[in-house]
Amino acid sequence: MLRKSILTIEIWLVITNCYVFSTIIELDVNDRQCFHCNTKEESLYQKLSINYGVFHEKHGFNDIRFYLSNPNNEIIVDVIQYNHHQLVIPITIVGEYRYCFDNSAMNVSQMPKRILFKVAISEHRIFSNETLERSVFLLNEQIKMIDYEVDVFNHFYRWHYELNENTNRLLIFWSLFESLVSFSLTIGQIWYLKKFFEVRKII
Repeated sequence: MLRKSILTIEIWLVITNCYVFSTIIELDVNDRQCFHCNTKEESLYQKLSINYGVFHEKHGFNDIRFYLSNPNNEIIVDVIQYNHHQLVIPITIVGEYRYCFDNSAMNVSQMPKRILFKVAISEHRIFSNETLERSVFLLNEQIKMIDYEVDVFNHFYRWHYELNENTNRLLIFWSLFESLVSFSLTIGQIWYLKKFFEVRKII
């Protein structure tokens, strides 16, 4: 089973106390991987942000099933998305939230897939009327989103580059095959005509 993961954990401390978890996983066909994150009781307000992109080396659909359950084991999100998806939900129940990526047989494309995802749990207090404080918080949120978009763009770029390289190699092989077939047909026709005229000459 393909199970490679590159783990990066970042801590953002500006106005918010935000925990960010980012990783890359690979799922075989009919494979599923689940993760969990815990929320703290002392927070005045929390929100859970999940962003992910789906890639694979061959052409086809980048479909993956994603579902999220709350601490009461109730599934609150269950979707099949293509390419990438962004999800932001408020945390109303304290405890463990579980989220899973499922590459099961119900998906359109049956092939291994690579998933880049980033999960953030942000905790912040209610804003006062201070414009600077609010601006710094919004700037922090935008920086995190830009950082994720850059990661997704880089992976999409590498994925498209590899796909183009594979396509170019296939075109080169096909051109060589067509040239070989054309050359073989030409030699065959010359040989046939030569034999044909030799028989006519003997008669």
